[in-house]
Amino acid sequence: MILIDNISKYFGNTVALENVSCEIRTSEITAVIGPSGGGKTTLLRCINGLELPDSGEISVDGIVLTKKTAGIIRKEVGMVFQQFNLFPHLSVLRNVTIAQQVVKRKKTIEAEETASSLLQKVGLEDKITCYHCQLSGGQQQRVAIARALALNPKIMLFDEPTSNLDPEMTKEVLNVIRNLAKEGMTMIIASHEMGFAQEVANKILFMDNGTIVEEGTPQEIFNSPKHDRTIRFLSKIIRC
Repeated sequence: MILIDNISKYFGNTVALENVSCEIRTSEITAVIGPSGGGKTTLLRCINGLELPDSGEISVDGIVLTKKTAGIIRKEVGMVFQQFNLFPHLSVLRNVTIAQQVVKRKKTIEAEETASSLLQKVGLEDKITCYHCQLSGGQQQRVAIARALALNPKIMLFDEPTSNLDPEMTKEVLNVIRNLAKEGMTMIIASHEMGFAQEVANKILFMDNGTIVEEGTPQEIFNSPKHDRTIRFLSKIIRC
């Protein structure tokens, strides 16, 4: 589904990604872990075409990422950010319908039917007339997930979706992602939730300093990591 071949990305003199390569298969759930500033967010933004790598190549479902194809790829790849980015002047229902109407050219009735179904899926069918100021953080993030799903993406990217939430709200969002995993959605999840990553992922990528330091199954990475940097990172988390 996704092929990443030796990509690098620089912001001025800062190396965000350096010679990163990996493969994401259809229906695979990949958790990207590592310290802040390690390159997790930049990797997701490159996959979604929000950033273009300075070298190397990314292909998504057979489409090579370029300036011309970035818009096409974004229609196939949904992304949920740390910040919820809801439109404050629009209701929950309109937040989920507007992209369908603008991007997919759906009629209002069809868009609202899709939105209602997805809001029910994330447990917010009773909030369709509410505005973001009337929702908890966990509810806002679930609306953001429904909005991304409304475009019927083949792939979902989650950029630390629970980083701004308290434990109870975190549980709400992670349960939605768990259900998507059960349905076979291809997902890449950048997360500091190690227990969740270990539970839901098929594959773990440990990133630091813009590189993939180690890759393996959850059992391999969490129970028998091979790289010293991975061992140091996980030992600090366990001690905490």
